[in-house]
Amino acid sequence: TPGAGAGGPAGAAPATGGGVLRPGYVDPRLVVKPGSLPPPGPKSDIERYREHLAERIDAVNSGAAEEAAHEHRLHNWTWKDSKGREWGLGAGGVPIIAGHRLPTAIAPPIPRDRDRENAERERARRTAEIEAQDDATQRDRHLRERARATRARQDSIRNARKNDPKTP
Repeated sequence: TPGAGAGGPAGAAPATGGGVLRPGYVDPRLVVKPGSLPPPGPKSDIERYREHLAERIDAVNSGAAEEAAHEHRLHNWTWKDSKGREWGLGAGGVPIIAGHRLPTAIAPPIPRDRDRENAERERARRTAEIEAQDDATQRDRHLRERARATRARQDSIRNARKNDPKTP
């Protein structure tokens, strides 16, 4: 019957907001079917600015997410099998077999500051090279000075012999 609630006997409370909370008879005059939305109008300056800002923030966030994923991959060399169990070397070089972390590391720990260590190693190599070049320069300068002094002394001895009448 039209006035009764869905599934309820005639004369029972109607299925309305004040009655039993069940689906019931709905007056088709009260239901409005949504139509298509009108096309959006031209965007204001503030809307264009907000869209631009949102795009820039998304770009920065995606870059940060990629960097975080890269850092995770550097220190966590694991993969999952078809059953969802984890295998490989976890963070810090901890072996993971079938989802279980072994209590001891069977491999040396993965260096966390590899880039810094490489930079320090390169700086030490450059410093050693600069010092070696400086030592070679000082050694060459000393050798030239000694050769000049020896030549000057030999020249003075020759000149003294030349000017000395007693020398044959």
